[in-house]
Amino acid sequence: MMEGKSKIQLVLWTVLFVVAMSFSAYGADGQIKIGQTASTTFPIVIDQPGSYVLTSNLVVSTANVIGIVIATDNVTLDLNGHALIGPGIGTGGNDARGIDGRFRKNITIKNGTVRGFPSDGIALHGSGWNQPTNGTNNQVKDIRAYGNAFTGIVVTNGLVINCTANSNGNGIAVEYSNVSNCTANNNNTDGFIVMKSTITNCTGNGNGFDGIRSSESTITNCTAKSNANTGIKCHIHEFGTSFGMITNCTANSNGSYGISAHSNCRIEGNNLTDNGWHGLYLFGSHNYAIKNSASNNAHGNYWCAADNYMPTSLTGLDAANANIGW
Repeated sequence: MMEGKSKIQLVLWTVLFVVAMSFSAYGADGQIKIGQTASTTFPIVIDQPGSYVLTSNLVVSTANVIGIVIATDNVTLDLNGHALIGPGIGTGGNDARGIDGRFRKNITIKNGTVRGFPSDGIALHGSGWNQPTNGTNNQVKDIRAYGNAFTGIVVTNGLVINCTANSNGNGIAVEYSNVSNCTANNNNTDGFIVMKSTITNCTGNGNGFDGIRSSESTITNCTAKSNANTGIKCHIHEFGTSFGMITNCTANSNGSYGISAHSNCRIEGNNLTDNGWHGLYLFGSHNYAIKNSASNNAHGNYWCAADNYMPTSLTGLDAANANIGW
């Protein structure tokens, strides 16, 4: 009888130990801990809503593998100052992302680094541009994304705040989103790709093509310097429309134009100097350019096609709206 009781007690203690071990994966605040051990395989799949936190760097050494897949809605992933590190550019294909949360809603990724993946660093978007219902209320905050082959951070219907995306294919690409206090420098192509969105207090310098390429967006208090092509561009969307607003920005020392606009853009209060072609270039129609200041641009400070409003005289009815630097 005593031997039977001892066996029962042993089983109970074993059960309690297993339960205690499973709950050791949770922090005191209910966060689910993610760390790398010798047995960790990738991708790590998050398939339950909740709050997750890294306890160490995660290093993906296998080619063509995603680091973390978020396979459910309503997830917060705190990198906790750690890095998710990929195998490097050229080691995989289009799907080898750092964090893949495409098609998901209410996702927050924050506080850490994602680098060295053959595709995007962080992907929180739908099936393609102009898909406002795919991916909703997503946030990327306090993230460094660099050395990723495609785009550092991609978001639709969300927020990108206090992030840095340097030395990627493209820096930060958003649609139906708000971007603020971010930096996208020295990317191979564009610093920012901004469609149907708002971008404020951001910097796009030294990129291989445009600093900020936009369509149907509002750009305020941003800086675009030393980009190989245009500092800030308001261009035609792939679906044939072009309009936007560019205000109180600085676009200096770019290889081509400081600011260029196709059609239906308001361009106000910007500073445009030392660009390789024109400071402000309006090549479409129905643009409204006022109170800009331009100097020392190689091919002239301003160029304007017909059917645009760009007052130049410091006297007369339009003097208050005149652009400076003719």
